[in-house]
Amino acid sequence: MDTKLIWDTVQYVTKANLFWASMGFTTAIAMFIGAILYNGELSQVKKGLASVGSYAVLLIWTTIVRVLGVFDDPVKGALQRQFPQMAFAGILTIILISFFWILGIYLGVIILSIRNKKK
Repeated sequence: MDTKLIWDTVQYVTKANLFWASMGFTTAIAMFIGAILYNGELSQVKKGLASVGSYAVLLIWTTIVRVLGVFDDPVKGALQRQFPQMAFAGILTIILISFFWILGIYLGVIILSIRNKKK
């Protein structure tokens, strides 16, 4: 993959209307859910993050394989070859959503853990 394609894909995804707001909202929801589910228990959150992380890796891998498979199809791959950043945008979006979800869960547990220690 060339760096121009990567840069074009990042620009295509991050310049979308309300993209960063939706990432902030994803993180906020994950913080709330992480605080409720794990109640500040750092040992438990590691297990949860391992399961969410493994799910994210499998989801990303499956999406990469499907996107690259379409490029080989002469009919279905025409649009993807013309605008490859659109094809790879799905992969990048899944990576970013997974990252912000995991970050949110972790932050929610950390914040609740700090608050519980002060009591």
